[in-house]
Formats: sequence, structure tokens, C-alpha cells
Amino acid sequence: MSLSATILAVILSLPNGPSEPHASALADAIATAANTSPLWTTTDDAGEAATAAVLVGIGYHETGLSERLARCKYRKGEADGGRSLGTWQLQGPIAIGPFTRLEVCSSDSVQAERALSVLHRSRKGGMSRMLFAYASGNADKRTQAGRELIESVEKSCARFKLVCGLKPRWIKALWPRS
Repeated sequence: MSLSATILAVILSLPNGPSEPHASALADAIATAANTSPLWTTTDDAGEAATAAVLVGIGYHETGLSERLARCKYRKGEADGGRSLGTWQLQGPIAIGPFTRLEVCSSDSVQAERALSVLHRSRKGGMSRMLFAYASGNADKRTQAGRELIESVEKSCARFKLVCGLKPRWIKALWPRS
């Protein structure tokens, strides 16, 4: 099964997940980002699969992978008052990169690539530090949101049949990808 097909199967299995067309678009965007810029390099495909699992876990935690939120169509009080963008709730100039708000809000691929860019900035400290940094902007700030994000990513890794652990070197593939 291809990485994109695996991601799609995982997304469609989530409670209250997105519609199939949006899930398919997300799966393709996540697979492309994970294959282009994996968080971990492994001798098999575990690094790319774990990267995809992290993106699915964060996206599900942040927005439930909602298409409305992916397109930045927020209701009052959502998305930090509209400051956080898209599926992965990207915030600030580092997260947005060279893209405009419209470009980010209209592209799942741009959002997945930018979310990975943020994660890459703090990945050397291990998965927990990376996720605490994603949640708060500071890897040393142990917030409740960071703990919840770690829990969501660990559940996502299990859905992918991966053991991610809190250190990236502990990742072990439990399924061969063909």
C-alpha cells in the first residue's frame, strides 16, 4: 500500500474525520511533504510514515482535519482569533514562510510543507521537545496543550502501526510498505 493510501485509510478511520474528498487531498499533501522532507531518515520507510503520522496527529488535534478550518473559515473564537491558519494552525512569519494568508489557506500542500518546516526547526531535541515547541513556540515550555499534542501524535503513530516513542531514534516500523 502506498504512503498516500495508508494515510487516507487512517484519516477515514478517525472519529468525526473529514469527508472523503478532503481526506484524499490531505493524504496526498501529507504524503508529498513526508516523502520530500521526512523528520527522520531510516533505512526503510518508517521515517516517512512516522512523519505522516505526526502530521495527521497534529492536524487532528488542532482542527479535526476539518475542511472548513483548513480553508481558514473560522467562527468567532476559533484559531486564536483568526491568527492561526489552516489544518495545522500555522502562526507567525516563520510558520507562514514566503506565502500569503490566501496562499496558505487555499493549499493543503503548502500547509503540510509549512507545518513540517516548523517541526524541523526543533526536531533535534526529540519528539516531545519538537511537539512542545510546536504547541507553544518554546520546546522548554511544558504546556497542557503540548502534552495533549504528544498524546494525539502517539495515538496517530499507533493508527499507522508505528511505535514512535519520545525520541525519534526509537521509531520502529511494524509493517512493510510496498
